[in-house]
Amino acid sequence: MMNWLHKLFSNPSSDPLAVELYPILGFCPEKIEFYHQAFCHSSIESPTYGDNERLEFLGDSILDSVIAEYLYHQLPTKDEGVLTDMRSKMVSRRTLNKLAKEFKIETFVHTNLGGKIPSSILGNAFGALIAAIYLDQGDQFCKNFIIEKIIKTHFSLINLEKEISSYKKHFIHWTQKHSNYYCF
Repeated sequence: MMNWLHKLFSNPSSDPLAVELYPILGFCPEKIEFYHQAFCHSSIESPTYGDNERLEFLGDSILDSVIAEYLYHQLPTKDEGVLTDMRSKMVSRRTLNKLAKEFKIETFVHTNLGGKIPSSILGNAFGALIAAIYLDQGDQFCKNFIIEKIIKTHFSLINLEKEISSYKKHFIHWTQKHSNYYCF
């Protein structure tokens, strides 16, 4: 910790965003421009950083991939359907919006919308933050961050498997399993 503080305060060009992100992320961002872009909504015209939409695309893909691999290794007896359902719950828009609130993303996001920032924008910024971490720290660091700071901290695989993501899908699966006829 002391090395990081010394490095931070001995560098006169340190960005305040790096200082604010450290307690939340647990590391000091090096390529801070990615984090500025991650928190810049498309309603803001920023010639310096641009908006976060491309980062969101990359971050969502990274989350999807890391979570899929994690589930594959952690649940070796589960079939593809169960793994897909669990992954979809973990990367759903609702879940990303919730994670954004838990990571206090609203304190960093810049919009030109006025008023309270919609949770969907915060969830999008969370995906962009994952891409910023990936581009800044590399793929293995980002993978470890997702596993340790997101999956292991915010999810219970046992509870996640029990959670019904779609009652209609659950009903159809049940009727097919029990050879019953259904009509909508």
